[in-house]
Amino acid sequence: MELPAVGLLVALRYLTLRGVPEHALKAGTRLLHLSGLPTLALNTAEPLLTGH
Repeated sequence: MELPAVGLLVALRYLTLRGVPEHALKAGTRLLHLSGLPTLALNTAEPLLTGH
C-alpha cells in the first residue's frame, strides 16, 4: 500500500473516532476509493498480460 493511501486511511479513522460526521468525510472516503482503482489496475496488469 502506498504511503499517501495509508495516511489518508489513518486520518479518516482518526476523524471518525473523534466524532466527525460522515458527510464531512465523504470527499476523503471517495478519494481513497478512487485512488485504489488505479493501484489495483497497476498491480494486476502485468500478471494478466504475462499469463501468471
